[in-house]
Amino acid sequence: MHTKNILYGTQKGLIRKLSLFNPSSHHVPKQYNAITNHFVEKIGAEALSSKATDLLDQLRLSYQLKRKEFSYNETIGSISVETPQLNFQVSITQNQNQPKEYVLTTQINSLKDSALISDPHLTQIFDPHCDQLHIELGNAINIEDCIDAIETIQVLQC
Repeated sequence: MHTKNILYGTQKGLIRKLSLFNPSSHHVPKQYNAITNHFVEKIGAEALSSKATDLLDQLRLSYQLKRKEFSYNETIGSISVETPQLNFQVSITQNQNQPKEYVLTTQINSLKDSALISDPHLTQIFDPHCDQLHIELGNAINIEDCIDAIETIQVLQC
């Protein structure tokens, strides 16, 4: 079974507080939909870039990375960075449950070396931003089979 682990964290804030939000020409969304989400992705570009650049700068300093050793790919609402140590992504979206808020997500998609999980440089950089673990299993678990297997275990009595 193939699993995918993602370490991530989110930060929420008011859309009207984003630096590219112009109160004279923009309106705070009252509902969530594709158009309002795209609006948040566009006006959140500066916050997104600032966060990704800050994380990359810390990685470059800690691991003495040269420009040719990493890639920085920016699209509307998302920035992906690949380094010899890890791949991470920063994205911004509108909060579906609270349409007046944005959600800025930082996630580590892959560690290139499992020993990095305990590297103090890496934890110092990402601990303030990543505090949750998401695990995706390649195959679904058959819960009934697991329960049946547990129920067939004989309990030893002392």
